[in-house]
Amino acid sequence: MGKTNRRGVSVSALAVSTLGILIAAGINAVLPDSSYALMMGISMFGAMFTWLMVIISHLFFRKNGWRRAGANCR
Repeated sequence: MGKTNRRGVSVSALAVSTLGILIAAGINAVLPDSSYALMMGISMFGAMFTWLMVIISHLFFRKNGWRRAGANCR
């Protein structure tokens, strides 16, 4: 999505953002009472998933460091 047109606009990123806004507006039209909670849940899942991946990556890096240091890791 890093490709830009001659004016410096990433058209593919703009299209994905527009699609996200359309999906959010559609959910709000269909489920007006629970759309906010749904969107908050989706965004919180994304944030928690990101941090989970950071933790897992950190553990793998530490395990590799321990192996290089000569520790007995499983």
